[in-house]
Order: sequence, then C-alpha cells, then structure tokens
Amino acid sequence: MAVFDYQAKDRSGREVRGCLDAASEAEAARALREQGLFVLRLRASGRGGAAAPGAVREGALARAFPRVTLSRRMMFWRQLYTLLRSGVSVSEAFRSIGSLNSGHLRRVLLDVAERTARGEPASQALAAYPGTFPPAEVALLRAGEYSGSVEAVAGTIADMNEREIHARHSFMMELAYPALVLLALRFIPLLPTLVLEGGGAAVAIVRQKYVPPFLIIVAVFVALRILLAAVPVAGEAWDFLKLRTPGIGAIVSRLASAKASRLMAAAYQAGLEPSLALELAADSCGNAALGRRLRAAASEIRAGRDLAGTLARAGALPRRALQMLATGEQTGNVDGMMETVAQYFQDEAHSYLKISAVAAGVLGLLVAAAFVLMKVLGFYSGYGSGLTPD
Repeated sequence: MAVFDYQAKDRSGREVRGCLDAASEAEAARALREQGLFVLRLRASGRGGAAAPGAVREGALARAFPRVTLSRRMMFWRQLYTLLRSGVSVSEAFRSIGSLNSGHLRRVLLDVAERTARGEPASQALAAYPGTFPPAEVALLRAGEYSGSVEAVAGTIADMNEREIHARHSFMMELAYPALVLLALRFIPLLPTLVLEGGGAAVAIVRQKYVPPFLIIVAVFVALRILLAAVPVAGEAWDFLKLRTPGIGAIVSRLASAKASRLMAAAYQAGLEPSLALELAADSCGNAALGRRLRAAASEIRAGRDLAGTLARAGALPRRALQMLATGEQTGNVDGMMETVAQYFQDEAHSYLKISAVAAGVLGLLVAAAFVLMKVLGFYSGYGSGLTPD
C-alpha cells in the first residue's frame, strides 16, 4: 500500500484536498471517482515508501521545447477518436497508434498503453508527460472519463488542434513579408563589401559582426523559455507585459481570448461544470495574466453568479463577446456560442496582425530606402571630394 496526495473538485465545484491509501495510482484514482470527485492532481506523497507510477517524467525543458509538434498531436487525437469509435479499447488504441509513430511520441504512447492495460486512467498516464500533452488536453480527457464520453472528447480535442494549426499557418503567412524585409535590411550592408572586396571579406564580416549577436540571441531565447516554463511568476509578468505592449497587446489578448473561449466550449461539451470549465480555460489560455482574471471569475460563478456578468466584472472579455455569451446562456447553447466567440477573437487577431504586417513591411522598405540613399550620398560625396583640387 502507498499513500497518495490528491487535489480534486466535487460536483459543486468546491476544491477538495487530502490523502488516501491505495495499492496503486490507478486504484486511488478509481476510488476518488467513485466518491464523485473530479481528480485534478494525484501523486504519491512519499509517506508510504513507494514511488507513483505516474510521476511526472518531463521537466521544464520539455515544457519549454516540446518534442512533439501540434500537427502530430492533432493526428494522434484524430486516430484515437476513430479507433474508439470503431470499438477498440483505450489501451489497444494507444498501442496501435504508438506502433505507427516513431521517436519520443512512440515511447510515450506505448508506455501509456501498458499503464492503461493495468487499469490506470489514460488521463493520469498522459499527465506524466506535460511537455508532450498539455494540461488542458489531459484535463479534457479526464472530464471525458468522468462523464463517459472519451470518444467525443478525443474528437473535440482533434478539432480544436486542427483549428489552432490553421490559425498558426495564417499568421505565419502574414508575418512572412515583414520578416523578409527585416532580414534584407540586416544584410544590405554586406552588399558593398561583397561587390568591392569579394566573398571572403563578406564571410569574415559575418563571422565577426553577425554570428556573435546571433548566438547571444539564441542563448537568451533558450534561457528565457526555460525560465518562463519553470517559474510561474516570471511567466505571468511576461504575459502581462505582452498585453500592455502597444500593437502587440491587441493581438496577444485576442489570441488568448480565442483559445480560452474554445477551451471553455470543449469543457462544456465534455460535461464540466461552468466554474471548472473556466478554471481550465484560465490555466491553458496561453496568457497567465488573462488567466488570473478568468480564475477570479470562476469563484464567483461557483457562488451562483451568471457567466457573462461575472466575466464582464472581471474584465476578462470584450463587451461584444460578452453579449454573445449572454445570448448563449439564455438559449442554453453556451458551448456553441463560445465557439462563435472564439472565431470572432481569432478573426480580430488576424485583422490586427494583417494591419501590423503591412505597416511593418512599409516601414522596413522606407528604412531600406533611407539606408540606400545614405550610402549613395556618401559614395558621391567621397567621390566628389576626391575630384576637388587641393
């Protein structure tokens, strides 16, 4: 027997913490579900002397730099939905999908297949890999296990990831032009050296002036990603700064609000209580500063307040989105309306990004033109001074 610490929610949304004795983590999770509790976290406390089989196996580095892409994760959930729909068991579905993959994802899925075959819930097994499967997806799967709708939840997560992939591709296309302009600006100063002195001199300049700053930028980027993943306070401060940055803040807030709305819709479809759905969106919206507002609203909703009014008082969502949400509450179609709100935010973010990309491209061209003009004027000025008699 081992002692397991747990954090869970009861049917009213109240948080419950405690510990219980069980032979395994799977039995502990099953006992809590039989008590009507929705398990949020479960791990061996160390007082029983046994290590939890579901101990977290990925650290801050894996969360900062995921080894499995969003597209591969989307394919996994789509395959899981198809297999479960055809009547395949959960453990066999994980084993089948794992055998079709390679590398890290294959190892994760085969490990989860073994653990689910022993009776451990799939959500608890996946929770050991937070760098591969985000907490939001694990929580939605846990909600599906809680309500008996794992198949539907797998399809919902696949749809959610597919929409996220389309949004990312769209944003990358918008950013491609200004990125190319900025890259050209960085390398324009090499052209005179390349023409007048040859490729060797240009390569020497790249090594001396371009490579060291590039390496510094990469090192700072890696350190910052690890810091933000490992220290929640630093991550929240960074997210707050992004929201307050002119221009960027409008895009970031819309994207985070779109993700939060989509997660809330998925949580509603999975059968979660409104307060739990809101807490899930707060933890996984991609912006900790916005998540704090959503989490503050969850406690009021648990006390019986209406969803739209509470979010309005918390300042979590813009007025137009709250109006659509209020309509969803009146008609009983909250999940459908939240999907509409998510698409509204995504379209707004795309519009802001398109305007910013055009402005950045024009500004980059103006800077490039000014730089070229200065070079031309400097050349003719030096050429003219050379012709002037002493």
